[in-house]
Amino acid sequence: MKKGIKILLVVLILSILVSNLIFFEVLYPYLLSKDKILKSNIKEPTYVALYVGDIDGGVSEDWFPFYEKITKFHNDNEISTCFSFYPGSIGDDEEFNKIFEEMYTNEYIELMQKGYRGDVADRNLYKLPAKGQKEIIKLGQDYFKKKMKEILDEEYIKLPVAYNQLSGRINNDTRQVLEELGFKIYFDMFIEDDMDPVESTATFDVIEYGASFTDTGEAGREHDFKSPAEIFKEINELKREDLTMMAINGRKVIPLWTHQQDFEDEYIDEKIDEKKWEIYTNTIKALNQDPNVILITPTEIYDLRH
Repeated sequence: MKKGIKILLVVLILSILVSNLIFFEVLYPYLLSKDKILKSNIKEPTYVALYVGDIDGGVSEDWFPFYEKITKFHNDNEISTCFSFYPGSIGDDEEFNKIFEEMYTNEYIELMQKGYRGDVADRNLYKLPAKGQKEIIKLGQDYFKKKMKEILDEEYIKLPVAYNQLSGRINNDTRQVLEELGFKIYFDMFIEDDMDPVESTATFDVIEYGASFTDTGEAGREHDFKSPAEIFKEINELKREDLTMMAINGRKVIPLWTHQQDFEDEYIDEKIDEKKWEIYTNTIKALNQDPNVILITPTEIYDLRH
């Protein structure tokens, strides 16, 4: 009898120890991580301009839900951002056009024109004289206006005033024709090689630098995302000696970009990489809560400077 009681007590004690081990080593840390809120550590007052590049109606329709997902995220969290798009990729696909309409009408999303079709002509735009550059960019504007009239069934269409160039290669002619066409700000990355940076003027803003979600700064599913801590560090420490970095009333301006194709799983087509999505959403939420950060769009940058 006593032996049986001893065995029962041993079993009971072991059960309690195992239960405690499972709770404190597995469940408790999990519950803490679920409640933990990521905090950024931006050290000085900073305008951060979020940018998602390459919204493209020509991709597989299986990727369209991602466009809807990222639009919903910014809308639900009331976080301003900017999406660049290829005007020539807006076709007759009802699903894409519905999502694109949601982007166009959303108060938290600014649309930024990226060339025209995203083709070789766009990539080599900088090689053309001013007249040739103007023709291609205006074709993009005109096509955008035409398609949006069809989608919205409205006559008045608000054209984007921010511009982004495939390959990031522009010159002073590009800046001139953009301003002539009604654009107010150019927003991209300066590619050195044989080009010189293009400076802002009294009436037109140029930004050619920024921080990136991807570890290389390049676009594509094959590039990993930095950790939030690495992104915050880049925002804090970013300096360029080769071009002019913008500041507004003493507060520095740092673009933070990624591209829609960056979120695709490296090995499975049209599947979102959930780890990248988590880094993106958590990083942006943390920046939005940081007292030193104001999230801002390209047009808001222009309006604050002029």
